[in-house]
Amino acid sequence: SVTDRFDSAEPKNNDSMMIALKNIINEAYVLDIGRKIKAQARQAMREGQYVSARPSYGYLKDPDDCHKLIINPETAPIVKMIFDWFVGGMSTNEICLQLGARNIPTPSVYGYNKGYITSSKSVGCGKWNTRTIQRLLCQEIYTGKLVQGKTDSIAHKQSPQDKSKWIIVENTHEAIISQELFDKAQERIAEIK
Repeated sequence: SVTDRFDSAEPKNNDSMMIALKNIINEAYVLDIGRKIKAQARQAMREGQYVSARPSYGYLKDPDDCHKLIINPETAPIVKMIFDWFVGGMSTNEICLQLGARNIPTPSVYGYNKGYITSSKSVGCGKWNTRTIQRLLCQEIYTGKLVQGKTDSIAHKQSPQDKSKWIIVENTHEAIISQELFDKAQERIAEIK
């Protein structure tokens, strides 16, 4: 630190010992703060607060409370349509073709256009793909539940959490689809697998 007035070109006798001790204390402080931030985030999840940086496709963050979700009138009908098509027998590839033919922007393109995604590298090619549809079809958030804590950050890398550690809170926001429609989609996904 500049305020420690340590000069590595001309160190004094006790300077290197004090710097080493301060580094140990600072490292412990940073680890402690990290644990407290994670604990606070998990507590907020248990209370049904939305803690993600970006809203899920189909939703917006409430302008009065960034930890609440509200339905996005532009994208929620698209989510409903995707579930209806899939449960009605359409394949994920056919759904991609239908969305592309209607010039409906992908979630990443939509997010980039609205400013939720700031890096153009995160947008991809801008075309719907089956992986995007599959991920969307597996999101319980569309039934009005918040399912959070699916991953944990270890050494700056996201790793999946065991399902028993997920935090699920029901009725935290308005549902786009019914639980029945979601369950039918999951049954069809299982059949296809």
